[in-house]
Amino acid sequence: MKEATTRKKRSDRGKIAWNGRDIYALTWIAHQYAIRLDHLQRLLATYPGHGAKTPGSLSEGAARNVVSRWRSAGWVKTAFIRAREPFWIWPTKAALRQLGLAYVYKDLEHMRLDELNHLAAVNEIRLRECHDGMTWVSQRNLLQQIKGGEPSRTLPDADLYRANGERIAIKAGQSREDQRAFPSFLTTLLRTASSPYSEVWFMTQSASISREICEICTQMLEAGTVTEEEVLQIVIKGPEEEAIHLRSQSRRAEEPAETHEESSSTKVSAGLVVTFFGAISAFWLYVHQARRRVSWKTSS
Repeated sequence: MKEATTRKKRSDRGKIAWNGRDIYALTWIAHQYAIRLDHLQRLLATYPGHGAKTPGSLSEGAARNVVSRWRSAGWVKTAFIRAREPFWIWPTKAALRQLGLAYVYKDLEHMRLDELNHLAAVNEIRLRECHDGMTWVSQRNLLQQIKGGEPSRTLPDADLYRANGERIAIKAGQSREDQRAFPSFLTTLLRTASSPYSEVWFMTQSASISREICEICTQMLEAGTVTEEEVLQIVIKGPEEEAIHLRSQSRRAEEPAETHEESSSTKVSAGLVVTFFGAISAFWLYVHQARRRVSWKTSS
């Protein structure tokens, strides 16, 4: 007769252990405060793992499975906050502690709806603009560096560093309040004494806000609030259709000006960039009285 044998149960049975993708994604999310499921799907696709054997592709079901695992481990909380939108995910106090991040826990369910819209816009910018070799420093991180405090309209939503060390201020403009605060934000950022910015990016999905920011920059230039050299540092990224429209107008404005020297080639892709540059009078489309030299460039 065979003796019955029993296998000793492992002490860590059922415990969920951290893997590389967990650390990468939850650190990313913690720096941004939170993330929406559709953005998480794109984020996880950049890191190979279960459901993403190759970078760039991940199903919604696979992303949901990851969230379920995180929730079971006690690392995240989730909530449906806005109708007809994917749910939001944010790290728990325990997850922040385990990741070694000294952020104060923030419950997303207590966040204002306009703050959620802004947060989603900033996450979209980071996913789209922060490529290999670039470093993103979130506003949450910036606030921690200045010993806490509340975000102000003159504080960037992030600092983006290129591989060569150039520092770019990122500002997402989703409201009229952002538009009204732009002049103060711009002059503050362009004249930062320590570690100056090479460029200031104002990014919006509103065509009207994009046009009005162009007007504001022209008015500031005419009033002497900013110099032509400072205007060269401004980049406006708006909706795709707006960028295409401005490119075509810029080219028409260039045609009669045969004596003007081109300070840079004009480039546009699917994308979205409208940059002020040195010898094109495209601002005449918006402020007909402008006579100063204002440059314009569209690039991807």
